[in-house]
Amino acid sequence: MTKTQVIPQKFVFAEEGMTLHSNKPENEIEFPGLKVTVEIDAYKTNKHVLKEKLESIFEEVLGYFD
Repeated sequence: MTKTQVIPQKFVFAEEGMTLHSNKPENEIEFPGLKVTVEIDAYKTNKHVLKEKLESIFEEVLGYFD
């Protein structure tokens, strides 16, 4: 009997951090680096349900920054 393996899809989104410099140090703006890795076992998955779940997760995470 063969063993079936489902390899999840993996998405990585990355943005490097940066600092916008100014003549006045108090006006410098920092943007932190950001890396998001999402692994999805999408075998027989309803893509609309998956999209709703991802939106819900990111909405909750972004809520921490309000």
